[in-house]
Amino acid sequence: EAIAAGYREAGARGYAYCGRVDADGQHPAVELRRVLEAVTSGACDVAVGSRFATDDEHDDERYRPSPARRFGIGLLQGAMRLRLGRRFHDPTSGLIAANARAMPILAEPYASGAPEVEALLRLREAGLRVSEIAVDMRPRAGGESKLQGKKAVTLVATVIATLVLFDVRRRRRS
Repeated sequence: EAIAAGYREAGARGYAYCGRVDADGQHPAVELRRVLEAVTSGACDVAVGSRFATDDEHDDERYRPSPARRFGIGLLQGAMRLRLGRRFHDPTSGLIAANARAMPILAEPYASGAPEVEALLRLREAGLRVSEIAVDMRPRAGGESKLQGKKAVTLVATVIATLVLFDVRRRRRS
């Protein structure tokens, strides 16, 4: 609810753009600026900061997850590719920038335990342009990762359920 409330507040205040970072300290402020620039330039409606995407400045060596984590991330990426019809490197990233067109969509309460994934599905359904921006992330400063032990299995199951049941939930609401 807090994620949706933040977007609602930004929309109610008439903001043209809104940026979001997770509270675990992984996202340096300079990276939020880069993600916002992708949206303010008009290149996309929503930009997601990705620790796994690459570009000229960010090669594939900047983030090396453990083998178990790499497996879980691979499952999430594969499921997202099947559902979205495109590759999405970092579907659970909490580093996001959105424009005023996207804010009302992101301001709806989330029905799943995977708000980032549900947001991507909503944005696709609305026909908005979503880009991934390669970013650097720091080690977690606080909190616990969702991709450890039983939490990892639960997260992967939650994301896959969100991907499968998204249309069913939307039809019931209509």
